[in-house]
Amino acid sequence: MVTLQNNDLIVEINENGAELNRLYHKKTKKEYLWNGDTKFWGRKAPLLFPIVGKLKDNKMWYNGEEYQMSQHGFARDLPFSIKTLGSDRAVLHCTSSENTKKVFPFDWSLYCEYSIQGDDIAVKSKVVNESKTKPLLFSIGYHPAFKVPIDENLTFDDYYLIFNGDKKAERWMISDGLISEKREIAFDNGIIRLNDQIFSQDALVFKGLNCNEIKIRSEHSDHGITFSFDGFPYLGIWSKAGASFVCIEPWHGIADSIHHNGDFLLKEGIIRLNPGEEFDCGYTVGLF
Repeated sequence: MVTLQNNDLIVEINENGAELNRLYHKKTKKEYLWNGDTKFWGRKAPLLFPIVGKLKDNKMWYNGEEYQMSQHGFARDLPFSIKTLGSDRAVLHCTSSENTKKVFPFDWSLYCEYSIQGDDIAVKSKVVNESKTKPLLFSIGYHPAFKVPIDENLTFDDYYLIFNGDKKAERWMISDGLISEKREIAFDNGIIRLNDQIFSQDALVFKGLNCNEIKIRSEHSDHGITFSFDGFPYLGIWSKAGASFVCIEPWHGIADSIHHNGDFLLKEGIIRLNPGEEFDCGYTVGLF
């Protein structure tokens, strides 16, 4: 376990999957990350790579070959090595192998950087195409689960999400883990009030949402979270009935549509890197 610390925060990162394991604020004396209770969901903040969401029938086709991969890809279960480690910054790294090529036939490196400054933690990822001759096709995304309620004397329903951009947005409905053609209004005043019923039909999935900041707040508390992200074409919001968390998930990629033919070249949201090219993305969390 990697630990970062300053005057305000204690942050833990699991080397398995380069996954956030703890967000603790010393001054508020509160935990802000979900505890990973396996009764509901055993993960905390998995990194999604090289796909986001589910493949239709868990299969994809590339260059005439069929490959099978489970939802959200395999990076979340890979061991990462520590490239850089200081008191307030860490960089973790993993790379393609013969095992990964059995399910994803590309050469790549993936770096994940965590840094803290004051009340904020910044998470940055870099994907590198390590091939000298072939393009790299991939998606990448984040899946952090924040503890709600933050204050122990409150309930999940006491909290709401504030979106800083669009005041009205449609969600794309999910059918067996795939994106359907059906849409419905998710919010019309820039606010989603949290309750279990919202997620009864799986995650809220947005495309092209004009928003780069979401706050988790309650009228009954001064404590909350500011989640900042930029340049992501897709966003998911998710929780499980009875669980004390909400996930805010910015994505460069999305689950297959119900009509997708399995061709990885035609998959929505796929990023293409030429040999030697790099791709960067990330988010910041402010705790108060």
